[in-house]
Order: sequence, then structure tokens, then C-alpha cells
Amino acid sequence: MTTQELEKRLKQLESINSELRRKNILLRHELSKMQCKRKVYSLGIDLSMKAEKVIFEAIKAEYLYFEEWMLATVSRKNEYVVCRQLFQSLMHDFKIASLKKIGMKCGGRDHSTNLHACRTVHNLAETDREFKRKYESILNSVEQGLYTPELLGKTTS
Repeated sequence: MTTQELEKRLKQLESINSELRRKNILLRHELSKMQCKRKVYSLGIDLSMKAEKVIFEAIKAEYLYFEEWMLATVSRKNEYVVCRQLFQSLMHDFKIASLKKIGMKCGGRDHSTNLHACRTVHNLAETDREFKRKYESILNSVEQGLYTPELLGKTTS
């Protein structure tokens, strides 16, 4: 084999490697979501209202200015949009409510707006380091918050 053929093959292998890394990240995220769903289903408890509050509080911990009225506003200010899209994405990712119900909670938006919000959040998490840090922190807070004794209605002794 010539040097050019080896370089060409090396580039092919590098692209395959990067694609496999990307798929690995996606599969780990899917596994995490499936594990969370399994915990929720095994508990047999309807957590939708309490989970909504957990998600809201987790976002508020990272974005201190976030208020509940910002979900339903029609404003396009970046501060409002980012928080609203995070809320929509997390509600959808954790399967808390249907797209229609999430849209109604967020000011009467339709399902396509919610799907766009999910795509936007995931794309931002891939490209923006600061956003990714905040997003992972919010995800950890939500996952921990969904399974606290207070949320499950148990008393600690």
C-alpha cells in the first residue's frame, strides 16, 4: 500500500471512530432515560405534577431568574426561551406528559414546537460547553429529585 492509500484509510477509520463515539453518547443517554422510566414504573405512582415541580426547581437552581410565568409568555427573549425549551425538553425526555399537555403548560404551543425545543436543547448541549455543564447539572438534579422520599410520599424515620 502506498502512503496516500494509508492516509485515506486512516481518515476513514477516524470518521468511523467519531461516529461510534457519537452513537455511544446517544446510547448512554437512552439507557439513562430507560433506567429512570423503569424506576418510575416499578413504583406505580403518578408523578406527573410532582415531577413537573422537580423539573421547574432544577432549572431554577441553574437559572435564578426563572419564574413560572415565563413558561407561558410569548416573549422571544433568550432568557425566557432557553428556560422554556429546557422545561419542554425535560418534560418530554422523562415522559412526564404528552406533547400536547406540555404545549398547553407552556402557553398553548403545539407538539412541533415542543419537538423543536428538544432538538435545540440537545444540539446546544453538544456544541456549547457552558450550556452542557448546566444541562447535566439540571439532569442530575431532576434524576435525584424524582426519587426522594418526600416526592414519593414516604416518611423518613
